[in-house]
Amino acid sequence: MLPLPTYDADGDRTQLAASIGGTNDFVNNYAYIGIDDQMSQVTQSGNGGDAVAAKSAAFTYLCPGQVGGADFVRPLGEPGSKGVGRFSFSHKSMAA
Repeated sequence: MLPLPTYDADGDRTQLAASIGGTNDFVNNYAYIGIDDQMSQVTQSGNGGDAVAAKSAAFTYLCPGQVGGADFVRPLGEPGSKGVGRFSFSHKSMAA
C-alpha cells in the first residue's frame, strides 16, 4: 500500500489517498474546526480503482481536546439510505 497524505499550512492532514499494487483504492478527507484545529469530520470513499464503500465520522467536543461524541455513518448503498451506526459518550470529572 502506498499512502499519499496531504497537509495544510497548520500541519493538519487534509487528505490521505492510497493505492495498492498500483491501483487506486481509497481516499480519506479530513475537516477541522476551531482555533485548536480539532478534527470535526473524516470521510472515506473510493478513488477510481477498487470498490470502497463510502463512510464518514463526525465528532463533537465538550471543550478543546475533549471529545463529547461521535457519529459514524456507513450508507446502506441505496440513494437516500440512512446510516448504520452511531455512538456518543460523555466524560465525568473525578474528585480527588
